[in-house]
Amino acid sequence: MQNFLKVFLALFITFSLLSAANAEKTVKELEELSAMGDIVSQYNLGYYYYKGEYGLPQDYKKAFEYFLLAASQDDAEAQLQVAVMYKNGLGTQQDIHKAVEFYAKASSHGITSAQYNLAVIYEQDKNYNQAFKYYTLASNAGDAQAQNNLALMYEQARGTAQDFGKAENLYLKSAASGNVAAQNNLAGLYAIKLKEPQKAIEWYIKAANAGVVSAQYNLGVIYDQLQDYKKAFEYYSLAAEKNNTAAQYNLAILYEDGKGVEKNYKKAIELYAKAAQSNDSAAQNNLGVLSFHGADGVEKDYSKAAAYFTLAAKNGNRTAAKNLEELNKPSRVNANIVKESSKDITR
Repeated sequence: MQNFLKVFLALFITFSLLSAANAEKTVKELEELSAMGDIVSQYNLGYYYYKGEYGLPQDYKKAFEYFLLAASQDDAEAQLQVAVMYKNGLGTQQDIHKAVEFYAKASSHGITSAQYNLAVIYEQDKNYNQAFKYYTLASNAGDAQAQNNLALMYEQARGTAQDFGKAENLYLKSAASGNVAAQNNLAGLYAIKLKEPQKAIEWYIKAANAGVVSAQYNLGVIYDQLQDYKKAFEYYSLAAEKNNTAAQYNLAILYEDGKGVEKNYKKAIELYAKAAQSNDSAAQNNLGVLSFHGADGVEKDYSKAAAYFTLAAKNGNRTAAKNLEELNKPSRVNANIVKESSKDITR
């Protein structure tokens, strides 16, 4: 057995040395061909240095130099790599303008990822006309994220006229490819703009099952509005566990009112308090209301009520400001203290 291991080890070392020698020979050949202007060799050397493969160390500076040589000879893939490296400051100084230049060159050759990334840069710069142009190119090539982003532009009338029909079709294409953001956005379109709650539920469920917290919250809102409080409780709970402030607030209301769950003022206060810590002024106001009125297991405390109303009013809550005025009246026992209602769907 020991002899076998020795033979195997010797063969392995010999093979490794030969591979290393061959790699060194191949790299030298690539360097010679690159110096003669061979595009493929320039690109491959750039790739090997970028990845740190084929016996070469990872060296972004050298990778950039070789990619730039190939890009200067109009190689589309090399132009894409140069754009990425300019954008991220890899092997060269970060330069968004240069990134745009090379993304545009690669895009002219039909490189979809270049079209998409170029659109993203233009959108971030609020150049919506150019963003719309390049999202369209990438979308037509079947890029699911570009389809989602283009749908948003149609929905929000950015770089184009508002068109909910086109937005819907693009969201559907992207969502069918498994794009979770598109599933969530499509649900929002159905819920808010097209007023089709059943379709909204269908797509929110897909996004919620994929872990999208806002979809879980919005499902809670829809079921709340449909008075299916058990389902509302279920989805608010999922989102609240992930620290969604609006879900914590709406869930507190369900506990306070005993809808979909047994009435529990202490649990309501706990959830309001979590939302209040995130500066949710409605939660701060409702804590004040509970402190003012008192409840099962909750003592009346006008000082606490005043503190919560003051905090909520400072955060711009008008209801809290009126409650504070009522609280400060001589006949505070008869004060008209008002609770804030549930929050609506968000995008």
